[in-house]
Amino acid sequence: MSWRHLELSKADLVTGVRLRATSPARTLLDIAPLLAHDDLVAVGDALVRSPRLAFEGRSEPWATIPSLTEAAASFRGRGARAVREALADVRMSADFRPETFLRLASVRAGLPEPLANAEIRVDGISLGTPDLQWPELHVCGEHEGPRHRTPEQQERDIRRAELRRRHGWVEVLTTAVDLRDGCTRAVRRYREELVRRGWEP
Repeated sequence: MSWRHLELSKADLVTGVRLRATSPARTLLDIAPLLAHDDLVAVGDALVRSPRLAFEGRSEPWATIPSLTEAAASFRGRGARAVREALADVRMSADFRPETFLRLASVRAGLPEPLANAEIRVDGISLGTPDLQWPELHVCGEHEGPRHRTPEQQERDIRRAELRRRHGWVEVLTTAVDLRDGCTRAVRRYREELVRRGWEP
């Protein structure tokens, strides 16, 4: 265990039910030297994502991109450059780390940047909120994590995919294997579907 002495302003602290802690923005700055770029972006995505009130009991994000950018602009500690570079890649509404990694890998590979967790509506019918989507081409991606392994969730996923297919959307499913080697396999599969739908690299 190691200890550090830091000079913190009131804005750097938040008071919870039982203790005081560093604010989300300050915490992001403090961990910047410890994380790789994509992991730091994933933390930023988690801070600014739109929470789901029914599941999380809150409707406001922990931070906003402008508030994090403002905090990083005046930061001069270790990791200052890393956090500013990461914030340039932070986007709203990625619910889980794999979504961040898949989005970043897609952009690096030259694919159009996908939207994260935006609802699809066709003729007033909701087709759900896929993890990633390319709306102009009607291609979406869903990452199948551990919560998708229950029979009930698998049945919901099948019905959702059928509904999307009937309305002209193609769904690319990924698993943990697709995250290996910088998400190479996932990006290849996204690219194939985008090209089939008329995208020209």
